[in-house]
Amino acid sequence: MKGKTYNIRVKAQLKNWVNGKSIHNSVDNECCPDFNCCMPNNITTDEDRLHFFNWYLSDDKARMHNFLLDQLRAVTNRSMIMRYQGLKEENN
Repeated sequence: MKGKTYNIRVKAQLKNWVNGKSIHNSVDNECCPDFNCCMPNNITTDEDRLHFFNWYLSDDKARMHNFLLDQLRAVTNRSMIMRYQGLKEENN
């Protein structure tokens, strides 16, 4: 279970993220919704960031869930491609 200040930290992280500052939540070890704090090449549009923040404020878990799954797929695909390219280069 998260502590009493967890929601405060999450909201602060999301406000920073919406304003273009992707800061990793080091207290809870949580990335921004698009993982941009740890994977700077994963860029989400300002509009999508604002949508996600509004979904968070309105507790629209379905839309937040779908957004996070899309981001996870994108990050996973990039990681797999980069890993494959690295292995391919090692074998040449």
